Amino acid sequence: MNHWPFRTQILLLGAIPALIVWIAMTLHTAYNGWSHLLIEHQRHGETLVKQIAPSCEYSIFSGDMDALRTYLNQVVQQPEIDRIEIYDNQFHLLAQIEHIPSSLLEVTPGTVFTAPIHASMLSIDTWDSSNTAPAPLLGSVALTLSNNRLKESRQQLIMETLWAGLSAFVVALLLVYLLSKQLTQFLSRLKLAMGSIASGNLTPPAQNLPTEGELGEITQSLDRVSSTLERNRKEVLAAYEALELQIAESEKSTERSTPSSHPEQDDLH
Repeated sequence: MNHWPFRTQILLLGAIPALIVWIAMTLHTAYNGWSHLLIEHQRHGETLVKQIAPSCEYSIFSGDMDALRTYLNQVVQQPEIDRIEIYDNQFHLLAQIEHIPSSLLEVTPGTVFTAPIHASMLSIDTWDSSNTAPAPLLGSVALTLSNNRLKESRQQLIMETLWAGLSAFVVALLLVYLLSKQLTQFLSRLKLAMGSIASGNLTPPAQNLPTEGELGEITQSLDRVSSTLERNRKEVLAAYEALELQIAESEKSTERSTPSSHPEQDDLH
């Protein structure tokens, strides 16, 4: 991995945590959403069966099975209801109405909900209202609620969760890409600036480099280094020129102080 380009390393290091977070959030959201769907499905089935049970009370109490079947035929027209069964207090089947599916794809196992049918007001003549005991039990209703709606909601939840998680993952990758692009551009400019210094151009190379934040601190440090090198170069050049001037003056002084050779011989002649 060390021999990979710097931008690739940043993208990979950013993509791995983003992928882990995406998977964790997707699973968490899907689990919570599925739990909520199951609770709503359970609550809807219980509400329906509790609404149907009191409406069957008079027909069971009076023994009018035709009226009971007519009512159940109306109820079972709802596509979410697969079957309704009515039992007496001895658990004998009194009526059973099933929903006829339009296709074989709709034939899926449903969820059964039950509710008791009490003789609450119809037996007021034979039941003492001051009695704290529950009303007499006439029977029960068993409602089979289709799971097709739950299945469709689950598929929709999965798709929405995946799309939402994928969108967040893409946004995270985009942010990582922009960050890696900024860093690689900074490193490229820093490399050019250091190459310029290495070639002997010691002028401050901070023209295209950031001046704020941590990257700005690096730029300022590079400016100080280049300024220090330029100042040292000028001092060395000045010291070298002063040394050359001193040597030249010393040579001139030496030439002036040197006497001409054999002066006595010149006098004899």
